[in-house]
Amino acid sequence: MTKQNGAEPLISEIEYYMMIVEFDMLWNRNTTAQEQQRMEHMIRLIDAFEAGHTFLAPQMQVRTGLESRNKEGPTTM
Repeated sequence: MTKQNGAEPLISEIEYYMMIVEFDMLWNRNTTAQEQQRMEHMIRLIDAFEAGHTFLAPQMQVRTGLESRNKEGPTTM
């Protein structure tokens, strides 16, 4: 893990990519209220990770948030 502004990041790069996979799996099916809360939490963590890691090329960053997803399904890399 690398430090951001002197603080440890909330998630590692591996956790970031695993979270993207989990989010996309949940996005592709009907979810419970608990799963929707989990997705909202994941969106915040993914956004925070991407904000602190400029090494990610813009085309590799995942659009998160329900407003950025279309009805056809998840964003692909």
